[in-house]
Amino acid sequence: MKQLTLQGPTGAAIASWDFGEVATGQQSASLTITLRNTGDEPLTGITASISQGSSADGELRVTLAGVALTGTPAALPNLAPGAGHAGTATFIGPNIPVDSGTLRWTAS
Repeated sequence: MKQLTLQGPTGAAIASWDFGEVATGQQSASLTITLRNTGDEPLTGITASISQGSSADGELRVTLAGVALTGTPAALPNLAPGAGHAGTATFIGPNIPVDSGTLRWTAS
């Protein structure tokens, strides 16, 4: 089976995270994340991107395997079963009280 899982610092799967209160224009503490091949088959053709509102409303910043993600899908190296792409996620505080961004990935 082919499966990619986003994991937090403890290795537990995460579907979302909350950076808490982040002052306007300030950067949150870094969250350690890993995009891991939790299946039993190699994964190729891996891409990842982020989508969000305007950066004036806050900005999600994600780096995986040394690649700073943007709205354009970026290619990531292949993953053997059990291997992962380590990275970080931070958030720049918005001018409005609530904002969100989405990390998306695909593989074959």
